[in-house]
Amino acid sequence: MIEFKSLDESFFAASQIDAQDIARAAAEGFEAVVSFRPDGEDSDQPDADLVASWAADQGLGFHCLPLVPGQMTQDHILGLKNIIDNVEGQVLGFCRSGMRAAIMWALVRSAEAKMDEENILISSQKAGYDLTNVAALVSDVRGSLQS
Repeated sequence: MIEFKSLDESFFAASQIDAQDIARAAAEGFEAVVSFRPDGEDSDQPDADLVASWAADQGLGFHCLPLVPGQMTQDHILGLKNIIDNVEGQVLGFCRSGMRAAIMWALVRSAEAKMDEENILISSQKAGYDLTNVAALVSDVRGSLQS
């Protein structure tokens, strides 16, 4: 069983999930799941359509923002912001290790200017993700999605 790691009250990160994890997420009150994995990233990973069917079976929303490491764009940040803004409950983001999900959360929170960089790094560290290697990127997007 994988761990759902809280980054803030609305967003959690996880490594690759399976049908049992989706059922547990639904039972724990999550409203949506976001995959950051491109199909075919690993030979043994379920494809997005299969994860979407698991989510639908449990009444969860499913979103796919495939992200190749090192190829993040403003569209990825805006896409996750829109998901978080439009889901009334908690969102579970996943990728191979959870790191891309944590980085995307950090970029959204910085771009919205809802958290400062220090607190973003502290929250991610508490969840088990060391984002010091992307601290400059987190700083660079600061306020870019401020409404």
